[in-house]
Amino acid sequence: MARVKREAETPFLRRVIEYARLKGWLVHHCRSVWTRSGYKTPLQGDPGFPDLVLTRLSRVIFAELKDTYARPDPNQRLWLAVLQVTGKVEVFLWRPQDEETIWSLLA
Repeated sequence: MARVKREAETPFLRRVIEYARLKGWLVHHCRSVWTRSGYKTPLQGDPGFPDLVLTRLSRVIFAELKDTYARPDPNQRLWLAVLQVTGKVEVFLWRPQDEETIWSLLA
């Protein structure tokens, strides 16, 4: 199996947001801020909430975005699993190599 070229999460996230807006989706993303101890996302509540919430018409998507090889942490996996179990929303883990599928889904 050929290794996929590594891409950081931030440019990938920007492309997904831009494309979703272009296709008429409402988009929510909480920005992280850089601190001396790394990126932090100010929040109240439980950590690990997915990166994006997208909605259009009767659809709601929760998506966690990762760079090419990163894995969701335990809190992120918990959120994704609990949201998936509801059966009321679509839940995804997206990576740069999934772009063709993402563009199809959001078109």
